[in-house]
Amino acid sequence: MTTDTLKETIKKELPAMLREDPEFREYILDIARPEFVKHKIR
Repeated sequence: MTTDTLKETIKKELPAMLREDPEFREYILDIARPEFVKHKIR
């Protein structure tokens, strides 16, 4: 699987996964949260 293929798969599948699995959604938010904080501070 190439990086581009993986990205496309994630873009297609992630929204449903986040809606259907609150625990997984929280995991993803925990990973992303520090990036959002960095961008807000700048």
